[in-house]
Amino acid sequence: ILAHHAVSLGDTLASELGMVSSTRDPVLATAPWRHVPVGTNGGISAGGTLWSLVGGLLIGALTVAMDALSGVSPLRFVAVTLYGGLCGLGGSWLDSILGATLQVTYYDKDTKLVYHERPTSSSSSSSSLSSVEHVCGRPILTIEQVNLVSVAITAGVGGWIIAPLFFGFS
Repeated sequence: ILAHHAVSLGDTLASELGMVSSTRDPVLATAPWRHVPVGTNGGISAGGTLWSLVGGLLIGALTVAMDALSGVSPLRFVAVTLYGGLCGLGGSWLDSILGATLQVTYYDKDTKLVYHERPTSSSSSSSSLSSVEHVCGRPILTIEQVNLVSVAITAGVGGWIIAPLFFGFS
């Protein structure tokens, strides 16, 4: 459960706050030498990466706090917090890789807008679609489906593989 919430908050903070906290254009998760427009599926930045870690750490720390407030014997604060941070960061990176490969992104150079499906003449305020370029990905998954897959994988790996390493159970 902690892994699920850590990746959810980590990815949300990375996406929303990463766009406004980074001073440089993001790079593509699958091609880190390639700068992409802000809002590109699979685009990562230093600010976004930091926010994904903060989101996971926050979920870990809040889990310990809620356990203490509810009378449950609190788990080890450092281990739980670091576990949350790792799941938030790792899950957010997984989400970026899936977004860069399985979710399509287009960019209109005239309007400087990012699209998550190929714009049509009626959906684009641009007079010409010749300025629209394919940035990355394939139209296989939607943003919701990418989120679902990355959360499910992170929760599974987090619960069955990473948690035993952190907490010593099998």
